[in-house]
Amino acid sequence: MKIADNTIAAAEQYLLNNLQDVYGVREIASFTDLLFEDLLSLSKTDRFLSPEKRLSESELLQIIYACKDLKKQVPVQHITGKVLFRNLWLKVNKHVLIPRPETEELLSNIIRDHKNIASAVDCCTGSGCIALALKSAFPLASVVAVDVSQEALNVAQQNAALNNLHVDFMLQDVLSNEMPFAAESIDLIVSNPPYVLESDKQKMSLNVLQYEPHLALFVPDEDALKFYAVLTKNAQFSLKKGGMLYFEIHEEKGKDVRDLMLACGFIEVQITKDMYDKERFVHGKKA
Repeated sequence: MKIADNTIAAAEQYLLNNLQDVYGVREIASFTDLLFEDLLSLSKTDRFLSPEKRLSESELLQIIYACKDLKKQVPVQHITGKVLFRNLWLKVNKHVLIPRPETEELLSNIIRDHKNIASAVDCCTGSGCIALALKSAFPLASVVAVDVSQEALNVAQQNAALNNLHVDFMLQDVLSNEMPFAAESIDLIVSNPPYVLESDKQKMSLNVLQYEPHLALFVPDEDALKFYAVLTKNAQFSLKKGGMLYFEIHEEKGKDVRDLMLACGFIEVQITKDMYDKERFVHGKKA
């Protein structure tokens, strides 16, 4: 695999020629923008204005190696090593899920609903995207991020340092029923827990199945609500009166999660759709 000459235009054409059997044209264009911006510090405008600008041998090699990885369906965020989540640049790798636009919507919903938050807990934090976005939006809040994976927490801690945000991190299995928070001590609890059904695997793309942690993705079909059941019970204990619980959910489980929260005594429980018109979020208030 070689690039015909060392111009920007030739490198762009190289990516298109080599990736079009695997990806659509729009997706290749998006990859091209990300690779040039993040690996070579060349914006789309730079490329448009100077298509004949020559790239160095090392820059060409970065494009070639990135193209090889993309053909293997390595996520482009793993190639660049980072992703933009709201206003934060976050490191991502094989130990954490790549933050999705739907999770950004979850944060937007929380920020819309609250002017101030004194204390918040993010369960199943992964890259730390939710906890760090909360801290960025509510600088005076005390934020705790919880995860069962030390590797994930290592990434989240690096992201906190990269963005100069102070969040407390806790290694804890949220299914253990031993969340160490005092009764009625927290204003807000949020979680994007594992919720993809094992039976959904056959419909998923290889870049997710091969390169993102199954620990953070899948739950058994026969016990699809196990995280929501434990987290709701613990939230009922730890939240202050009037405190809020927010979940990201499987698109087919909205009613089930809502009923679970109502059964645990939450009020004003609402299901909210995402940008794709799918039921994706449930939130409610402790009575």
